[in-house]
Amino acid sequence: MIENILPIQSLEDPGWVDKLSMFLSEHDVDVVGIECADVRLPQTMRDYMTAFGGTDSHDYMYNLKRPNDFVLLQNSDWKFIRTEFDPVETDGFLVVSESPSNDPICLQVDTGEIFIFSHDPTAKSKVFVNFDDYVIHELLTCMQLVSDTPRPTKKSMHTHGRLARETA
Repeated sequence: MIENILPIQSLEDPGWVDKLSMFLSEHDVDVVGIECADVRLPQTMRDYMTAFGGTDSHDYMYNLKRPNDFVLLQNSDWKFIRTEFDPVETDGFLVVSESPSNDPICLQVDTGEIFIFSHDPTAKSKVFVNFDDYVIHELLTCMQLVSDTPRPTKKSMHTHGRLARETA
């Protein structure tokens, strides 16, 4: 079961910072916290950034930006955002990361949901219900990259409520 191999289930678990720090240390990821700028974020995301937001690893949360590098999607440099999406569709989205194919991964500020805006094919998709689920996904990916832990399937992620995968 996925729950049995994860150090945390949520960013609201008691002792989650220490548990996650220990896990990352065991997987050779150096933990670096940062101060959060005056950016409007869900509290669990703000707590995460304070404890781990400066962590730089190719195995864990790769491409996660620091809060002072977050940008409103509508003000970003992605040309396809301006040409393929109506401004109403991109309003309220904050770019917090980039996918391996260089598509913006965004926080919908009002709901806390995580979306990807894809250039090929052009689409806006909800990929995580909240930042907690994004972190859990990244933990599982890290475990798969640095150990013999099998990568979870989409079905197992759905079963455990960890993946949204619905088109907005």
